[in-house]
Amino acid sequence: MARKFDDPHWTQLLRSIRSGHCTPFLGAAASHPPLPLAKDLSAEWADAYGYPLADRADLAKVADFIAVKTGSSMFPKDELITSFTRTPYTPAPDDPHAVLASLPIPVYLTTNYDGFMYEALQRAGKEPSMELCRWNATLSERDWPSRLDDPDFEPDADHPIVYHLHGILPVRHSLVLTEEDYLEFLVNLSLNKAVVPTRILESLGEGSLLFLGYGLQDFTFRVILRGLMRGIEGSLRDLSVTVQLPYEDAAAMDYLSDYYFQKRRVIVYWGDLRAFVGELRDRWAAAERDV
Repeated sequence: MARKFDDPHWTQLLRSIRSGHCTPFLGAAASHPPLPLAKDLSAEWADAYGYPLADRADLAKVADFIAVKTGSSMFPKDELITSFTRTPYTPAPDDPHAVLASLPIPVYLTTNYDGFMYEALQRAGKEPSMELCRWNATLSERDWPSRLDDPDFEPDADHPIVYHLHGILPVRHSLVLTEEDYLEFLVNLSLNKAVVPTRILESLGEGSLLFLGYGLQDFTFRVILRGLMRGIEGSLRDLSVTVQLPYEDAAAMDYLSDYYFQKRRVIVYWGDLRAFVGELRDRWAAAERDV
């Protein structure tokens, strides 16, 4: 039977946040709305460019098709940049980025291309650094200078890091978008441990992880769980959390919880993402009043 996310789990999560040992991991649903979900953007592109196969909700495959059809691997990336940069960050009270920015967290990880987390931290009066994973040979210090190259720099709650695993909009060749990009990303990640800086790996191996904006069927999420987490999951000291929309079948939720998360010490909060961050905001405020 799947474990229920209850008061003791909230207590543990809040304790990890207060100690600076909680690392949020943000996926696409954290930025939706206003940005589209991958499956919706994929369907839009499939219609626009005449994608001929049945898996039209797979953005990586549709982007690959567009790259082949146009003769340019950068064409779908330019399309995405044009679409996303027209969408400003306008936080609502239950916006995940705004809630997370209000917490004393030193490192944020994301597979999103947008700068919403960085902007939310600035709005919260902090001085964040946006960092870029150099997952391919063309990316260098000249593309995006990194504070992580400075051995004396240590992120904290007032000077946090937002680390983008799959690239950022201002650097188009940093985007992990097509299926070819994902394959190269995974190969380089497995062959070169230095692709992800030591400070980022340390944040994954300390305290709690908080997965927000990923679905169980999300390829990116499965890559994180099976790839990036494989080498460090044994060192996780605290329980981690993932927020997932519930299934109608309770037996399905039990199975999925056990299959994906039990051995990784990740518990599932079955519910809406914004309901979770709203409860997180309220519980944190109440805990702060009691301190």
